[in-house]
Amino acid sequence: MADVKYQARENYVVIRRQKFDRVRGLAMPDISNVGKQFVVESVGPKVEGLKEGDEVMILGQKGQEYADLPGEPDLLVIDARLVPYVIHRTKEE
Repeated sequence: MADVKYQARENYVVIRRQKFDRVRGLAMPDISNVGKQFVVESVGPKVEGLKEGDEVMILGQKGQEYADLPGEPDLLVIDARLVPYVIHRTKEE
């Protein structure tokens, strides 16, 4: 089976749900951010300030402002305006 890559168009972004750390087999997400942390997979040509690999948070409600991609439960397509910020992590020294 071939790998599929989705290319966002216009002002849309394709994002992937973050994988969470596991403790004894249980997913341990930050409860306040459940389902809202994503990694950017693809950006449309009119999107500014986002790039592939960025970790982001999103706004909106599923089915109204964003949707799952068919057959890809971890991928969503969303208007870039619903990505309020990029998360930059610093490494502890």
